[in-house]
Amino acid sequence: MRMLTVKGGTMVTATGRRRADLLVSEGRVVEVAEGIDPPGEVIDAGGLLVLPGMVDTHVHLMDPGDPEREDFPAGTRAAAARGATTIVEHTHSHPVRSPADLAAKVDYLQDRSNVDFALAAHLWPEDVDSMPDTWAAGVAFFKMFTCTTHGVPGLDAADVNAALTTLAGFGGRALVHCEDESLTARAEELLREQGRSDPALLIQWRSREAELVAVATVGVLATATGAVVTLAHISNPAAAHLVDVMRRQGADLVAEACPQYFALDETEVVNHGAFRKFTPPARIRSEEERNAMWDSLRSGAYSHFSTDHAPSTRSQKEAGDIWTAPFGLPGLDTTFPFLIDAALTGRLGLEDVVRLTSAAPAARYGLAPRKGSLAAGSDADFVLVDPQGSWEVRDQDVISKAGWSPYAGRTFQGRIEATYLRGAPVAESGRPRDERTGTFIPGLGAPCSGGRPPEVTVRRDDVQRGRTPNDGPIGATPHEQPCGGLGVAPQTSRPAPLVDLAEVGLEAGRLDGMNGGPLVDLGGVAGHADRPDDRAVPAHEDAPRDGNHPAGRHGGERGEERWVLLGEKPAGQAHAQSSPGLADGDVDPEELGTVVALEDDRVTAGVEHGDGEGAGLLFSAPGEDGVGNLPRFRNRQTRHGLLLWDDDPAKYIRLARTCPGERWSI
Repeated sequence: MRMLTVKGGTMVTATGRRRADLLVSEGRVVEVAEGIDPPGEVIDAGGLLVLPGMVDTHVHLMDPGDPEREDFPAGTRAAAARGATTIVEHTHSHPVRSPADLAAKVDYLQDRSNVDFALAAHLWPEDVDSMPDTWAAGVAFFKMFTCTTHGVPGLDAADVNAALTTLAGFGGRALVHCEDESLTARAEELLREQGRSDPALLIQWRSREAELVAVATVGVLATATGAVVTLAHISNPAAAHLVDVMRRQGADLVAEACPQYFALDETEVVNHGAFRKFTPPARIRSEEERNAMWDSLRSGAYSHFSTDHAPSTRSQKEAGDIWTAPFGLPGLDTTFPFLIDAALTGRLGLEDVVRLTSAAPAARYGLAPRKGSLAAGSDADFVLVDPQGSWEVRDQDVISKAGWSPYAGRTFQGRIEATYLRGAPVAESGRPRDERTGTFIPGLGAPCSGGRPPEVTVRRDDVQRGRTPNDGPIGATPHEQPCGGLGVAPQTSRPAPLVDLAEVGLEAGRLDGMNGGPLVDLGGVAGHADRPDDRAVPAHEDAPRDGNHPAGRHGGERGEERWVLLGEKPAGQAHAQSSPGLADGDVDPEELGTVVALEDDRVTAGVEHGDGEGAGLLFSAPGEDGVGNLPRFRNRQTRHGLLLWDDDPAKYIRLARTCPGERWSI
């Protein structure tokens, strides 16, 4: 088992900072505390800041598609070297529009990424009906445009309404580029009629009014439909304020920030031409407007920061004129350093940086709690920063294929010394290792989503006390937990600890000390044996449903995922599902348990039975409506696997369902 201790650093979270050590085992955070007796490798972090890695949820790496502009190996080398450990990527030139597209891209990207990554889909108007299938396949969000850009068609208000209505129906996520098509198209027509080709036309072509109109339209429709919507790269305080007002009125609507709208002036396009061509374009006209942007950020009008990394090489930017040059800026090399500088020079707090770059984006897209923090159980993705150091941005040091930066010549306070992905170094002293250990993280709609509670190895007495390693008693200080794999609204709950069988000395396949028979998910068999002469029932279509093997013992399959009832009622009492004469969905008046529903041996409903020692709770798969069973017991909800408990409510063991290829743990 690989153990790592980061000693003596200043740990920074979204809510505070303190001197503490960080203990890592097998790529996961085990403990954050002072004075940890370090097993295994030790990293001296004295004098350094320890921050969670950036979760960059708006990245374009053009791979596959247009790899001369950028590709995954180069783009993620830049990410790793500059502190981004997780990205959400979507490529305009080779968009994901279907489950098949997603599967092909995931396969193509094997061994091409230096950081962990999720993938987003683009939405064409004709693809609205297929959105549920694409969401269930594992995309992180749907990217929508309200104006035709990068070859992606714009959605008019009716299209947006249809898309958001559909999205709300399955609990999906959307990232919307807001510029009104009628205004941008009319402006382009007039500018071309005037024979304009000077760079300054960008300001009139992609106007503030076009952005505000689209923000208002999408905001109204997000409010009406109840959809979860993020508005991309909001460029000015007026637009951010409009988003904030609608959110306060009940919309699940947030504004994304990008560094170019805080750092670059509107008139820079006049001198720099296509090297400042991005859209919406830079808006700052005065120092007062720059300060207003930072005020908006500090006030909470913006939810999180992204790079909107969309690079082109110097030669590509120089080809043609302002009309034909590609949109976009490189950002992975500079965004996290830009914000560290903002904190160290007094514009933000370091805690704000963690919230804006890690905690908030991870929560928004269901990547938390695995990503976005350094809490026990989370992936050990962290960055070591020397607050006394500095870094001058130079074109020759840009790692992205772009080979240039709009911030060249600026010096940022703070220097990134090393970046770690799941406890392993991916960059040191500004140089990426290029080992390509990044893995794909399925989105919230996938059966095995990135947002599921992490497996945490804890001591057995922690389980007996009913405590997670760092959070105290279950039920204390509830926090919002993404609902990975269900496509339903988030629940407020605290994940139970999941214990590696090997770490607590329990025999694989057996629940020790809980008055039960073996737990079976071995060799492809799914089932439960509650008496020595019973056998587990394989999960296949011709498995019997007679009294010897009642419905509740059947495993179910949905794709590669299995569900199975595991656990015991007190000795001598029958399971509710085995009571004679009960049909699927009935309630046994004696046992107060819902009969598990089976469709072609697929579990589509759950069973909550009993309240004595060894009572069990089965979590079910989503039904035809896309919503799974969310049973309650003792005012708690669970989304993954089985809770087992006894009369002491602080005692429980949780069995987690895991993704294909992973093990069950209790």
